[in-house]
Amino acid sequence: MGKALEMVNIRKTFPGVVALDDASFDLNEGEVHALLGENGAGKSTLMKVLFGIYRKDSGQIRIRGEEVDIARPEDSYNLGVRLIPQELSLIPTLSVMENIFAGQLPVGRFNLVDRNQMKEGADEVLTQLGFTTIDLKTRVSDLSVSAQQMVAIARAFQSSPSIIVFDEPTSALSREETDNLFTIIRRLKTQGVGIVYITHRLEEVPEIADRVTIMRDGKVVNTTSGAKITIPWIVDTMTGLSAEERYPQVEHEIKNEVGLEVRNICIDDTVRDVSFAVRRGEILGITGFVGAGKTELARILFGAEIPDSGEIYLNGKKLSLRSPDDAIKHGIALIPEDRRNDGLIVSRRLSENLTLPNIGDITRAGGVLDMGKEQEISNQYIKDLSIVTPSARQRVKYLSGGNQQKVVVAKWVNAKANVFIFDEATRGIDVRAKAEIYRIMGNLAKNGAVVINISMEFAEVLGVSDRILVMYKGRITAEMSREEADLDSLFVAAGGEV
Repeated sequence: MGKALEMVNIRKTFPGVVALDDASFDLNEGEVHALLGENGAGKSTLMKVLFGIYRKDSGQIRIRGEEVDIARPEDSYNLGVRLIPQELSLIPTLSVMENIFAGQLPVGRFNLVDRNQMKEGADEVLTQLGFTTIDLKTRVSDLSVSAQQMVAIARAFQSSPSIIVFDEPTSALSREETDNLFTIIRRLKTQGVGIVYITHRLEEVPEIADRVTIMRDGKVVNTTSGAKITIPWIVDTMTGLSAEERYPQVEHEIKNEVGLEVRNICIDDTVRDVSFAVRRGEILGITGFVGAGKTELARILFGAEIPDSGEIYLNGKKLSLRSPDDAIKHGIALIPEDRRNDGLIVSRRLSENLTLPNIGDITRAGGVLDMGKEQEISNQYIKDLSIVTPSARQRVKYLSGGNQQKVVVAKWVNAKANVFIFDEATRGIDVRAKAEIYRIMGNLAKNGAVVINISMEFAEVLGVSDRILVMYKGRITAEMSREEADLDSLFVAAGGEV
């Protein structure tokens, strides 16, 4: 098969920033070519040039061998380029058929929508793709996430695309749904469609990609194919960091005493009969796919959800957690994935966020804040946690994601927490910032805290945990030490196999 796409020496600059530095990328017909890189590597900018969202400064774009000028999104669409975004952009109140033709409704006599033509066209596309189990009349909001993804693909496919870009397609999918998507992608390959596959879930890349291109700092740094596609190669090429640099190890002693124990916790069907214990000075990793019940478990431990049954013990004493305030009083802290909405008041200063949980400690008689003490405490944590900020007075919204997350941790350390629950806390931050968060976890464990790291990233839990629990549909399906665990065993357990 021939070339579906060639992007040659693409350059794009913004004021003071070279976003793309002579980047080249090509795609064969009937091929899955993964485009990978850290946040800010340039892959999104490169795709925006392809979609006509950005105009390239220089370079060439060829589609099926012919040089093209893509000045706007309509140009890209007319050339057969389609995007399946992470957020599917479907209209939930409309039917499957109506979504497939959204924006391109066939019109018949008297300028009225020809619903018979819509049905015939939708039937033809779904049959071509093998999506014959989907009812055209079903409202999209009633479909599963994977079925909605099928509808998004059908909508992209109904006008015969030659190139489809999948952007983080599995971020909200279970393992079973991911397998279904991969079956669909392989079917598209047999029809000669070229697939650009963008993901942060690196463990799935060797399974689906024929080739991999990796970008860093606006440049294409390497491309490989076949058996050479391995996770260590991907990570090393993406980051330029060794495993030791990505997952810094802080020596810590696991105490004999149990700090936190959970017995037979249940809530609805999301957390089912979960029991485990964590010792002081231990980092416990909890992993699993979307829908496994991990976040619900974190919310129970933080008092944000009240379980239907089960018990929680702290240092051997039974707790009654009816609210986050109860958890905070017992020294239990949550570092959430959505730090901007759940962990910080981003419109306020760093110092205000950091001292908020124990504001009484810096309040003088009469309710007056001791601003000098607030500044002193904040400066100390800025130093201890290497928070990059102009000053403690900087508003949190202007900090990077990694530094925002450090402020959340500092807030709880200052509040004298001794149980730290990290819930997808490194999502959306770059590899170096992740490494600093891992180092903080190690230091917390070194100081005798209980550390629970909940993460969908298998490589992360392997890299930083002393022990790992795997969840599937609300239950724990496996428990293993760091030495026993590997990617394959985590995949199997996360898919429900014991």
